Amino acid sequence: MNKATIITCAALLLGNVSLAAAAQDISGTVFWDKNGNGLREKGEPGIAGVSVSNSHEVVQTNGQGRYTLPAYDEMAVFVSKPAGYAPPLGENNIPRFFYIHQPAGSPPEIQQYPGLAPTGPLPASIDFPLHKVRESDSFKAVFLGDTQVYNDTELAYFRDTTVKEVAESDAVVAVTLGDNIGDKLSLYPRFISVMKELGIPYYLTAGNHDMNLDAPDDAHSLDTFKSQYGPAYYSFNYGRVHFVVLDSIVYPSTLSSSYHGEIDDAQMQWLINDLRQVPKDRLIVLNMHIPLVSYIDRLAANHQVNNREEIYELLAGRRVLSLGGPHPHPGTFPARR
Repeated sequence: MNKATIITCAALLLGNVSLAAAAQDISGTVFWDKNGNGLREKGEPGIAGVSVSNSHEVVQTNGQGRYTLPAYDEMAVFVSKPAGYAPPLGENNIPRFFYIHQPAGSPPEIQQYPGLAPTGPLPASIDFPLHKVRESDSFKAVFLGDTQVYNDTELAYFRDTTVKEVAESDAVVAVTLGDNIGDKLSLYPRFISVMKELGIPYYLTAGNHDMNLDAPDDAHSLDTFKSQYGPAYYSFNYGRVHFVVLDSIVYPSTLSSSYHGEIDDAQMQWLINDLRQVPKDRLIVLNMHIPLVSYIDRLAANHQVNNREEIYELLAGRRVLSLGGPHPHPGTFPARR
């Protein structure tokens, strides 16, 4: 994909995007996209008080909807969907709330499944269009744990059972809890096309079976996931609920032969910064694959989050619901290749 094509794709997803020769900061505008064309035009005001992150810091937009954040060599820039607004949906009903910045693409070690193509230089401005929606403080959400399809036949079963049932329900949002795919990451495009049939926005959490097993480090272990869906961790709001999606898996691991449960330092700092912007009276729903704690095997590093005490301390005094995938589960996970 050449540079011009990448710029065009980014503009279609996020609004007005232009290239910067060099930048220490990234900035942009969150705006009310009244006509839904993804471009900010006359009469479309900025939206104040919306959280925007570079995967590390979190700031809120000013009175004109503007934000400025430090730039990093690799990062996801994303908006935390505010209540009463929604980002545009992509072709397969994926909420377009992010911009992935990975200038060189995935490292050469990632060979088995395609990772991220080079995104090139950092855009000078990343603008996030949002449109107004009606949201009730009382609503239904669906959480899907370990869909873990291994082949086309299982994906068809998933489509004709679970997806059909959710589509016929009155749920307004769906969140997965990881292990969307069973190791065969080439199924991701079809999985996403099946998820579209839910008919509602859906948010994906990554699991250990969604990882690139040939990744040289944890920072790139979800590059195929990112290329097909988006960031590995992020947040969004619906009504009076603040949803947080976390990547609770570290791979390769220093604590086991394969992976272990942990919220790494960069993500933990982001979580601290994210929650600072959330009113104390909001319900916080944590979504992750490896749960904070397992009551099946409390000694296994890959069955619970290693630094969960830090999260308990961070969330003390808050109303919290923590959800994890069905973990542990039958079978074994291959050691690092």
